[in-house]
Amino acid sequence: MKNTSVVIFPDTVPAPQVLTSLVPVFDQVVYCQPVENDDPGESLNPLGAGMTERQLCRLHAPAPLGEDRERFLRLVKDLRQRPDDYAAQLSHVSLAGMSAGSRPASESRSTILSSLLSGHGIDSTRQELRENLLWQARLVLKLAEQHDLDRKRIEEDMESIHQREQNMFSGLSSGPDNLFSMTGRLSSPVADADRMQRLRLKAWTRLFAFATNPVDEAGFFVATDPDAVDRIAEEYERSSGRAPDVFCTLPLPLRHPDLDRLLAQVKQFQEEEAALVENLRGLLNNPGQSPKLSQDWSAAMDRYFPRQEYGRCQLVLYVFPGVGLKQLFLDSFGHDEHELEGDIGGEPLRDIVVGLLTGQ
Repeated sequence: MKNTSVVIFPDTVPAPQVLTSLVPVFDQVVYCQPVENDDPGESLNPLGAGMTERQLCRLHAPAPLGEDRERFLRLVKDLRQRPDDYAAQLSHVSLAGMSAGSRPASESRSTILSSLLSGHGIDSTRQELRENLLWQARLVLKLAEQHDLDRKRIEEDMESIHQREQNMFSGLSSGPDNLFSMTGRLSSPVADADRMQRLRLKAWTRLFAFATNPVDEAGFFVATDPDAVDRIAEEYERSSGRAPDVFCTLPLPLRHPDLDRLLAQVKQFQEEEAALVENLRGLLNNPGQSPKLSQDWSAAMDRYFPRQEYGRCQLVLYVFPGVGLKQLFLDSFGHDEHELEGDIGGEPLRDIVVGLLTGQ
């Protein structure tokens, strides 16, 4: 059975729902890290830690910092400890240029970012443009990780407050127009989520495209953000004159009772349905063929991952024939530095498969 790995974009921290859904299909789920050998700490959930330990999930650094690693981590620490001085300025000034469309004007290297780098012993005026962009990308991705963690805490706190409020006032009003409901009217703390996602996509793309330590044989990519997949499809159609092909739609488990039970079910499924799994992986590696496995796959999911216990999500797979992988991602999310085009010149054209995981 041919090994098959999938690269998740643009997230950098393993998500339990993504891992639960994809381990039945792929041998390994790969997340790109902004910093090599970085400990995700409290961001890494128990499921992610367990699957990483079992090598079902891999954390990969496409652009290692090497001897600059400790200096970069000190910068990140400063950003977290002094958000008013650094993070806000970085968000509103240096990163503003990263949130524009696919092909905006070139970003300035003499902004707040230059001060941040020089303040940590890095004279950006002597750095190559490529290295400056990689530092920017790493900073965005690390800040995005912290943003996600903060957002999760806020959502948990809000839910806790809401539950206490419901319990407190449940006896005072049973109607739908509860005058005592406060948390239901509070504005969302994630109003900037779309902007953060655009920044993250551009940063992830730069890290991936200008990698010095590329992901081996990357040909399968999955996102949970419909807009990310739509933007790739739109760019592909703009450049090729045709829309990507819908390859197939696979039902997959959404949740799991516990890690050991999930892994036992995955192992049993892959052993007893080896022909089905091998057929799918063969089709993924030769996506020009028309798959005829939807009914068989759905039946197997029902046997090994019952809907009532595991829930359901779906993976919609699209084929992008004859593309330069890095060029497609850059043109879709982050191509605004034409001076760097030579760094990816001459990449072979090939078919890639991009999936949208929905129901998460």
